[in-house]
Amino acid sequence: MRLSRYLQRTRALGDSVLNAVELDALEDAIGRGDDLPTVARARAVSYASLTPRSLLTAWRAARSLVVHQKVLEGVTERRKAQGLPPVVPALLAQTAFRHEIAALERADALTPPGQVAEHRRRDGIKEAVLVWNACVALARRDTVVRVKVLSGYDEATFSSPPAGENLSSIEPFRWLALRRAQKEGKLTLSVDLPMDSLAHQVVAHYDGLKAIGAGRDARGLLQALVLSDLGEAICDIKDDEAGSRAIQTACEAYLNLLCASRPRVNVVCGISLGKKGAQLAYAILGRDGRIVTSGKATAGDDPVAVVRGLCEGQGVDGIVLPTTADDAALLERLETGFQGQPPVYRIRPVAMKEAVLHINEEASPMVGQAIVLARRCIRPMRTWSQVDPIALGIIENQDDLSPELLRSGLDDVRSLALAGVKPDELTRLISTQVLTPPPKPVAPVAVKAAPVVLNPMVKSVDDVRPGMKLNGVVTNITQFGAFVNIGLPQEGLVHVSELADHFIKDAFDAVKIGQAVSPRVLGIDRVRGRISLSLKAEKGTSPDPRATMDAPTGPPSRDRAQGGGRGVPPSRETPAGSGPGRTKALSDLDALFRRPK
Repeated sequence: MRLSRYLQRTRALGDSVLNAVELDALEDAIGRGDDLPTVARARAVSYASLTPRSLLTAWRAARSLVVHQKVLEGVTERRKAQGLPPVVPALLAQTAFRHEIAALERADALTPPGQVAEHRRRDGIKEAVLVWNACVALARRDTVVRVKVLSGYDEATFSSPPAGENLSSIEPFRWLALRRAQKEGKLTLSVDLPMDSLAHQVVAHYDGLKAIGAGRDARGLLQALVLSDLGEAICDIKDDEAGSRAIQTACEAYLNLLCASRPRVNVVCGISLGKKGAQLAYAILGRDGRIVTSGKATAGDDPVAVVRGLCEGQGVDGIVLPTTADDAALLERLETGFQGQPPVYRIRPVAMKEAVLHINEEASPMVGQAIVLARRCIRPMRTWSQVDPIALGIIENQDDLSPELLRSGLDDVRSLALAGVKPDELTRLISTQVLTPPPKPVAPVAVKAAPVVLNPMVKSVDDVRPGMKLNGVVTNITQFGAFVNIGLPQEGLVHVSELADHFIKDAFDAVKIGQAVSPRVLGIDRVRGRISLSLKAEKGTSPDPRATMDAPTGPPSRDRAQGGGRGVPPSRETPAGSGPGRTKALSDLDALFRRPK
């Protein structure tokens, strides 16, 4: 799977449309061994369509793709060692997540090779993975989480409404805290899955699942293919999402350190404080970071006067103090005593032991800390980047995160900053406000207000009848299918199973936003104003009574005018497009027409 396809499958860039040629060129550069600073410097020439944000996302996706490919190889080797038949490589290659691989193996195990025709078996496995992904999406949105705090622990710390919380509404850091408490045995977590919606998905796809069902009914298939692993899978997915969001927050904090604005000072005096009653150390530095003078002094009864005396005649126009110190009272006296003359700057004294090792001058540890504080103030990017970012303790509860993933994310941000990416670009790159950029407007196609009437004979939903051929424009694409403007306030939905005559796993593979289409009407819910459409070729099979859903009314369709003529009464016309695929699209209009938020 190429990087461009992997990004599309994982939706890592949301609805952004990027140049696939440039993404593949980026993948080739990574394969040659180019590091992130190298590709960042080449961005303007070789990857012009990639913003710094999308470049970093694509870089991380390329790394994830390598890991995923190794997982696929591991699946093949494991099955061989266990004496199991191999999963069809073409099916395995279509997966992008570990939970999809597990669903694929469960479907493959239901009906071993040789029991049914192989092409029917493969189609059934594809259908099972499609059902699994649809159920995962529903469960992530509608699952309720219930928290039970065990006796002996503070219930207020992990308070949760008695009715539970929706999984999608739990904030990342709260979820990580709950999972940590669960591992420590302080509470139990249980999930209430949206069983009705999950059952509807299996019923809607039951015809396609029969080949691998081994005689199971819909309830049995739901248990075997979905419920056996769904609860644990959505919790693992939530773990990954929460961890990624927390790491992103850490990257933002690290970015603030690296790209902090340098104060407009020429000479600063860094002050470090020892334990209570001990001396203070000072280091006076120029704007270029070179040391003018340094040493130790006794704080005495008037530490502000002592520091002013040390700075006298040195042109000091800024005092640098740590944000915390063992002697908090002395620190407060220094901070308030200068009264802004000269201004006081506060710097975090974290990872000081490692930072002192990076200074070139010989100095005692205490003086070295004063030098580090001053340089962090006047040369933030160079000084902060010298220290292991993990040692900085950038965010609280850092231990809840994967050290490897956290280090990788922070190293990526540091690499881009040192490569010369502008701070404002880097901020947009990792800002939580632009995790999923809005889709680019499709011009010159005006989706909502077309320049011509799409279907002149259709004035309202009452004029739409099963079997009609309509003109339309694709306005939105979701996991369930594509929404189509047919010239009415109500849009029609083409379910993913009705987008093409062959199997489609991802709706983005079949249509694009702004594409003109000619769908056929499968059914209408006139009460709710919902219209189900199909882009499959008409097969001319016998009518399906479930497709009508309401007594057909309105003007005759184009097919009727061409085929039956004006003398054929409406009641004797045969609705077009019935068949197994049609059952899938009409099974649960409530779920299918529910747009993602």
